[in-house]
Amino acid sequence: SLRYAKLSDLILDELNPRQQTNAEEDRMLAESIAELGLLQNLLGRVLPDGRIGIVGGGRRLRALKLLENEGRGLHRIPVKIADDTSEAEAWDMLKTWRVRTCRRMMK
Repeated sequence: SLRYAKLSDLILDELNPRQQTNAEEDRMLAESIAELGLLQNLLGRVLPDGRIGIVGGGRRLRALKLLENEGRGLHRIPVKIADDTSEAEAWDMLKTWRVRTCRRMMK
């Protein structure tokens, strides 16, 4: 299902493969989002404390937080919510495979 959430309700999930950050790339993505809007929904799962753990879209989440800190944030963030942890884990495996494949191709 699709849910619109406040940025303060979103955290980077431990399943997200993009745990590392690159400040310059995050800044460029933030500027792109400011200019064009968020072109791809975040993927998440509801955590026991009610917050949404972002499984797919870690860079977008960091870029959105940069914009929020500058007073240019979005009011509502679209997040596709996994039906259960198994679905979120499947998204994670697919995303991890894509990241690793791209890295191998770039070498």
